[in-house]
Amino acid sequence: MLKIILVMMAGIVLGIALRKIKFISYVSRTISWTIYLMLFLLGISIGGNPAIIGNLSSLGLEALLLGFAGILGCLLAGWGLYLWLFKGEKRMAAPAPPENNISENNSGIAPVRKRKRIQEKWKRRWEKISDSVIVIAFFIIGIILGLTDIVGAEMLGENTVLIALYCLMFQVGISLGHDTTLKNALKGMKPKVLLVPVATIIGTLSLSAIVGLILSKWSVPNCLAASSGFAYYSLSSVLIAEYASATLGEQLAAELATVALLTNIIREISCLLFTPVFAKWFGKLAPICVAGVTSVDVCLPVIIKNCGKEYMPVAIINGVLVDFTVPFFVSFFCSF
Repeated sequence: MLKIILVMMAGIVLGIALRKIKFISYVSRTISWTIYLMLFLLGISIGGNPAIIGNLSSLGLEALLLGFAGILGCLLAGWGLYLWLFKGEKRMAAPAPPENNISENNSGIAPVRKRKRIQEKWKRRWEKISDSVIVIAFFIIGIILGLTDIVGAEMLGENTVLIALYCLMFQVGISLGHDTTLKNALKGMKPKVLLVPVATIIGTLSLSAIVGLILSKWSVPNCLAASSGFAYYSLSSVLIAEYASATLGEQLAAELATVALLTNIIREISCLLFTPVFAKWFGKLAPICVAGVTSVDVCLPVIIKNCGKEYMPVAIINGVLVDFTVPFFVSFFCSF
């Protein structure tokens, strides 16, 4: 975590130093391609992991329920917080001028204008979802390659994904340093922003507890432990395998760790894929809450792209503070 933040800070310093060079502004275009690469590599690692693929049939349903519960809870919590903190933001938009439909009736111009409006409407819709479609395509291709073992995870090397992540965060840093929006955002940040990680935690755990009441195999504390990774799938699964064995036994602890792994992977991927939709329908704080811990690293670029650079400090604060709570919550719920 610290290394990732330092890499991004180095990029910010470089972006500030080279702010007068216009060519640096093109770095923002390379961020999207780096995100595509990250999803491609993640797909390969998932498709080539027998532990994940082999348990999808038996444990996938529990992971889907917990993953979607955490996502929905964060969407609702982030939406409510967004309406509270930025309830006057919509009033700033000027009303659209009325369309002039004079002389369109009984004229051959009207059908042409209507077709153009329809084409422009679908074009705008495609522009909003095109990034998600491309990301899904790269992710699916990666899974297929991982399943067929054409490009195995071992061929990529252990540090390939980490290096790609460092490159991504360095590019994000350059883009932020080159743009004066970062400076203005830090100055205008309000103390109420500290409520965002609180909304992330409450939104996740509240609906995950409800799922725990539905599932017969897992208790409420088990489900809360699996969801307490807040998209930090690697750490949460390891902690559960370690701490839950005392209360559940090694076999059930391993299964719960797999559920936690899948639950938090679903959450991270959902944020990467559907941040444009989340931001549009639930406000700009919702994707940050859904991202959880990953709002400070993996999901930060898509958050900045779809929510705006002014939300970068909010995403970083959310990710850092929530990250500190993961070991506490996981170990606490595993003790029951």
